[in-house]
Amino acid sequence: MHLIGVDFKERFTEIPNITGGYHEAGKMGAEYFLQKGFKNFAFYGYTNIVWSRERLEGFERHANAKGFVVYNFDQTQMPGGGLWYYKPSELSEWLKSLPKPVAIMTCDDDKAQHITEACNQAGISIPEEVAVLGVDNDEMTCSLSDPPISSINLDTEKGGYEAARLMDIMIQNRVKEPQDILVKPTHIVTRQSTDIISANDQYIVKALKFIHQNIEIDLSVTNVMKEVPLCRRSLEKRFKDTTGKGIYQYVLSLRMQKFAERLLETDKSINEIAFETGINLSNNISRQFKQIKGCTPTEYRKRHIKKL
Repeated sequence: MHLIGVDFKERFTEIPNITGGYHEAGKMGAEYFLQKGFKNFAFYGYTNIVWSRERLEGFERHANAKGFVVYNFDQTQMPGGGLWYYKPSELSEWLKSLPKPVAIMTCDDDKAQHITEACNQAGISIPEEVAVLGVDNDEMTCSLSDPPISSINLDTEKGGYEAARLMDIMIQNRVKEPQDILVKPTHIVTRQSTDIISANDQYIVKALKFIHQNIEIDLSVTNVMKEVPLCRRSLEKRFKDTTGKGIYQYVLSLRMQKFAERLLETDKSINEIAFETGINLSNNISRQFKQIKGCTPTEYRKRHIKKL
């Protein structure tokens, strides 16, 4: 008999595992939040399950390396059962106690939905006070949440092919010591739960919210100026002090991030995706994309979608 295990709680030692780049996913989550300017970090998951524990380790290690602490809520210790999120709970009390704004990574999308539900019940705004990032990119769970959940996408399709390939060569007795199958994180799909930059300046928060809500239309600096009672010079300075970018550069970078996500999520043409993300087709899309991502859209798509 030939077996391949799934590391539901811990990795098997006698048979190959379908496992994941859990530390890598945690690091990806921390980098994502650090780029958004967060200084408060938290993790919600299980310490007694390998895929949750190692995601926490990767997240915490990277945040610690930048000088930040990570507040951890271990769901292992929370009583199960019942509609816990409709009444006061340890989780809601923990969320209230966290310094705000706070970036929370969860071990999976299901736990991210726990956070959004608890925040809604406790009157905590998402993403202004709490930004929430899950793992797995489960479309149904992420979309049904209020608000929709951002999530780390995993290369599960490649993992399935690799599992079938390994089983085939094991059946043929062509492998003496089978190796684990590693399902790696590919990219982060940004939805409303993290679609904001952390900022203490109320005018910049308002400007950022306007930009993120209108990124797919013809958006200019003049449009943004109409949203806040600041002169252009003051707005530009405060905006750059907060985000590290001027308004135009920030809008372009955000559009290119949305563009990059859709390159991996759809098989639409580059021009179609550019139109959907508000990028001016008269500009050199490939040149602009390469300035930000270091490669052309076609190269980016090939690099991240590995064909077997």
